[in-house]
Amino acid sequence: MCSAADDAEKIFYNGVAPEVAAAEKAKLELHSSGAFASKVTFAAWKDFPSTYLVCEKDNAIPVEKQEAMAKQKGGKWKVERCDEGHSPFLSKPEFVARVIRKAAGETV
Repeated sequence: MCSAADDAEKIFYNGVAPEVAAAEKAKLELHSSGAFASKVTFAAWKDFPSTYLVCEKDNAIPVEKQEAMAKQKGGKWKVERCDEGHSPFLSKPEFVARVIRKAAGETV
C-alpha cells in the first residue's frame, strides 16, 4: 500500500464520492522504483500533440508543477483546466471523456 495511504482521500481523491474514494484507496500499491530510475527512450509528448489537464484542486501535484510539466521544452501541449482534484476521471468522468474526445479531434 502507498505510504500516503492514510491521507489518500485528501491527496488523491478529494472531490471524489466517499464510497468511490474508499474503494480506490483499497487498491493502492507501492509505485515501482523502476519508473523513477529507468532511462526514458521515447516520450510521445515530444512528437505528438498532447493534452494536459490541469486540475486546480489537486492536492498531489501543485498547479504550478502541473503547468511547468505542460510547458516542458519540446512539448506540443494543449492545456485544459478543471476545478477538480487529482482524480477527475473518478469525480467528473463525463468531463474527462469530453476532454479526451476533443483531444482526439472530435467536435464536442
